[in-house]
Amino acid sequence: MLAAYRAAQTARASAEVCIVGKSLGTLGIHLLLSQEALPGARLVWLTPLLGRPEVQARILERAATLLVVIGTLDPHFSSDRVQELRSAGAELLVLEGAHHNLMVQGDTVASLRHLCRVMQAIRDFAASV
Repeated sequence: MLAAYRAAQTARASAEVCIVGKSLGTLGIHLLLSQEALPGARLVWLTPLLGRPEVQARILERAATLLVVIGTLDPHFSSDRVQELRSAGAELLVLEGAHHNLMVQGDTVASLRHLCRVMQAIRDFAASV
């Protein structure tokens, strides 16, 4: 993973970087951060594994430079954990009724609205770099 990140880093035209990870991919972000490989990077954590203390701790370390997206029905959702992230300065998008896949079971329209909100939040976040 570190080798892939370094290859992408040298190939990019811009000095700014925004990395997006979803679910197990957030463990990859966690590992890169533990190797101090992402200085200055802005990070998007989609449905992070907040039930894992090391992931929550890593997010808290970089709260000012990240966006967390999670649904209220995601098994990793906890209002206490989300409040801790919010208090630390993390940008959060909490999707009411959404599961780990960011969908609302049985409600296609609500699911599509959530996906639009996610895409807009990522676009706004990346543009603020």
